[in-house]
Amino acid sequence: NKTVMDALKSAFGEVPTVTGMTRSAPIMILANPDTGSFTILMIGPEMSCVMATGTDLENIMRGDPA
Repeated sequence: NKTVMDALKSAFGEVPTVTGMTRSAPIMILANPDTGSFTILMIGPEMSCVMATGTDLENIMRGDPA
């Protein structure tokens, strides 16, 4: 997992931004706040899987979401 995150940081400047849980596994969104590029990873015990990549990521959550 660390190797994938290191590679995404080195290649695209993406850093962990959001984590969450699906029914089957945790996910992590890595993003570059300057370029808007992002990668969604599904994190497994032995390996991580790239689920999606993209551009133009925008943070729409402002303040306290509750």
